[in-house]
Amino acid sequence: MREIKFRGFSKELNKWVFGQVVKNQSGIPFIVGNVEESNEEYINLHWWRPVAPESLGQFTGLKDKNGKEIYEGDILKHPDRINFVEWNTTYSGGYSCGRYGGIDFQYLEIIGNIYETPELLKENK
Repeated sequence: MREIKFRGFSKELNKWVFGQVVKNQSGIPFIVGNVEESNEEYINLHWWRPVAPESLGQFTGLKDKNGKEIYEGDILKHPDRINFVEWNTTYSGGYSCGRYGGIDFQYLEIIGNIYETPELLKENK
């Protein structure tokens, strides 16, 4: 079973944070760390950071050829094309790299993501 975790870009820290995702009453997403203590009335988290909603991505359970964890929104380089990872129910693995499904992700390399480096996709067209 794959580990369920997320990442999001914290503008406050100017870096990616990793953990679970929750939203407040206004719909603002937060990535949160481990639960320190809890009971039926409250929960105390080790840390939490608001993140840019467009940067949220779930861990796919896959790694690239360098052993780096692949998240939704990562831009991957294949020998003959560049595309990004997205959830796609057409393929049994669930994830595809743009319109190319059934790809063995272990042969691809993460070169960026659609949040920080969207220009990589434009260069490929």
